[in-house]
Amino acid sequence: MKTALETVANAAATLSASSVAMKRKLERARWAALGLAVVAATLGAVTVTVVPETGPRRWAFAFATALALGLGPWLTAHFLGQNQATRWVAVRAAAEAMKREVYKRAAKCKPYDGTAQEADIALIKEKQAIEAKLAERKQLLSS
Repeated sequence: MKTALETVANAAATLSASSVAMKRKLERARWAALGLAVVAATLGAVTVTVVPETGPRRWAFAFATALALGLGPWLTAHFLGQNQATRWVAVRAAAEAMKREVYKRAAKCKPYDGTAQEADIALIKEKQAIEAKLAERKQLLSS
């Protein structure tokens, strides 16, 4: 059977892993948006300077430029909005809060300086409070 300390430490580790995955997703989306902007600028320059003014290649390059320009804002709106960044920060904060409580419990700091059973009960209550705050934040961001 897991102790309260192990339970909360595992929950903190899970939240930490989730926040790392969320951060990576945000970073990939940022790099993709930058890449699309560079591609669009390059295609636009090639369209104007290299491709002959008549013919299907001009239209193909113009279409590719417009597509790259259109995908950038779409990507930004769907993956780089305020809600995504705020969710990541909320999950990261919850992971750090749980980790702090684990360290406090391990060091027997207040409010974990009583008996082992009292400390475990207090730790589980704190875990539940942190999870409730996180759920509340997620609900606010969803609406």
